[in-house]
Amino acid sequence: MAGQNTKSAEFRDSSGDENEFMDSKGLLEEYGKEQIILKRTGLRRGHKWCLFALVTLSLLLNVMLLSIGAFLYQRRGPASPIFPQALYSPAQDVLKYEVVKFDTAFGHGKTKYQGDPSPELDKLWEDLFLLELQIPREQAKLLPNKTIPVHPDLPDSFAVGLGVFHDLHCLNTLRRGLDYFNFQLWNDTHNPLNTPLHLLDDDHRLGGPLDPPHLSHCIDHLRQAIQCHSDISAVVWQWSEAAHDNKIYGSTVRTCRNFDAVRQWATEHDYSKIIYSPEKPEELGLCGAFDQGCGN
Repeated sequence: MAGQNTKSAEFRDSSGDENEFMDSKGLLEEYGKEQIILKRTGLRRGHKWCLFALVTLSLLLNVMLLSIGAFLYQRRGPASPIFPQALYSPAQDVLKYEVVKFDTAFGHGKTKYQGDPSPELDKLWEDLFLLELQIPREQAKLLPNKTIPVHPDLPDSFAVGLGVFHDLHCLNTLRRGLDYFNFQLWNDTHNPLNTPLHLLDDDHRLGGPLDPPHLSHCIDHLRQAIQCHSDISAVVWQWSEAAHDNKIYGSTVRTCRNFDAVRQWATEHDYSKIIYSPEKPEELGLCGAFDQGCGN
């Protein structure tokens, strides 16, 4: 019996140890679970903060991109796959494109803009361009270069011209200069180099359109304009039966902007008065003529 009691006691003791072990194990498991829960809670909080930061950053970047996009859109050129224009122009929305076959400007290919000098020929050329135009304040703000009001009494109408008309003005000036120098009758009556100063009209006076420095300006202005536009239309060589030789053939087809549409826009914005300002006026646009780092 004593041995049996001893065994029972040993069994109880071992059972108690096992129970204590199980209790300890349970506590450890509970503690581990709490730690896991705490860690998961911390991770969730961290994930929430990261998600919040990412969403906030994304919103800020989107706002910045939209602001930049709106700024660039305001100053956009016309969306054209042919001749995209990087800088804003008030006439950009009237641009149309067409295929034009150039005239040879020789023999039967001469145009009405050629011929001996005459007042009628001068009129044809002068009708091509309008030099002084006006645009509203809202458009003047978008110009890449600053401009002024057309008159102190018209503070919301700003002066502007179009490059094509300045180019034509310069070409017409050179044409007239060549006429004066090449045709004897014209030369004798109008040549500014052979006429006393007091007999010259405003066109021929020093600083006038036919003054040699102005002619020189026009030559180089047209050089810059031609290089700027860099027409890449193909000029070809073809066999000439008359010459029994290969000749350059310039009467080719080209992709052109519709000049009539541009001139119609100019007609609607014509300001056919002298642009006047008694003192320095308000200027609108991005860059002044002498601003450093502005288009240089």
